[in-house]
Amino acid sequence: MSLHIEPGVERLGELPQQLEKQLDLLKLNGLKIWKRTFRREKSIRFIDAKCGYCNRLKTYHVDSLLRGTTKACACQRNRKYGGNPRADILGEHYDRIVRRCNRASQRQSKNQPGTGKCAFASREHFVRWAMETLPDADFRGLMFERVDNHGDYSPDNLRLATATKNQRNREDNVHLSYKGHEMHWSDWLSPYCPRTTQSYAAKGMTGEQIIGIAQKAVNEKRKRWRSIEKRLAELGYIGVQASQSSPATEGMSAEMRPEVSGRRSDSGNRRSIPAVQLSA
Repeated sequence: MSLHIEPGVERLGELPQQLEKQLDLLKLNGLKIWKRTFRREKSIRFIDAKCGYCNRLKTYHVDSLLRGTTKACACQRNRKYGGNPRADILGEHYDRIVRRCNRASQRQSKNQPGTGKCAFASREHFVRWAMETLPDADFRGLMFERVDNHGDYSPDNLRLATATKNQRNREDNVHLSYKGHEMHWSDWLSPYCPRTTQSYAAKGMTGEQIIGIAQKAVNEKRKRWRSIEKRLAELGYIGVQASQSSPATEGMSAEMRPEVSGRRSDSGNRRSIPAVQLSA
């Protein structure tokens, strides 16, 4: 690998001497690095390099070059795998696996004590294994997750999953209980938005307690109480309490309105809905 100064190329940033030495020691396949194109964007470092095979000038992450995750132009990877477009996608999956294995932050080690190791010898090993094992998958919008969260990233411990399913496989996920059934917080039909629901569930509240908070908000006519009441009625949580003239049922068809068992008072106002008492 050689550092190249192209005549006429504007100097965008000063390449630190130590970094220049590190780049000069790299063994790259046909790439010539343009020394004067080094620049920073926030905390990310970039530099341009020209491929000796396709003669194209491209931008590369400096850290990817130093880590060895990038050693050649994409045209070489395409030639290696017969022009299969899945190879580039699998290469990105491999890079994510390597980053997770090398991550050593306290938060990561606390949330995922079994971080595991990458058992694949190289990017090519992983790409060829995935293409041969899953010949019909295009790998777009999918992720590789471990069957055993405490195991390694190895051929016998990996499976394809959606991003949502992969997130639910984490050990620090939040669950809640409703009518005696334990479930992921996002699987429960909540009268609140996802962020609020997750916050309540993370505090250890059950579904019944969250419904109680929503009913109390409606009784006291707090902020956005009408939308909360409407959501409660749509989910059937106030089916025996909501009035046919309640804001929660305005615009709803007769089939969609919740069943009413309570009578209205002479003044036409609804009975007060008792709030569910929360345990201390």
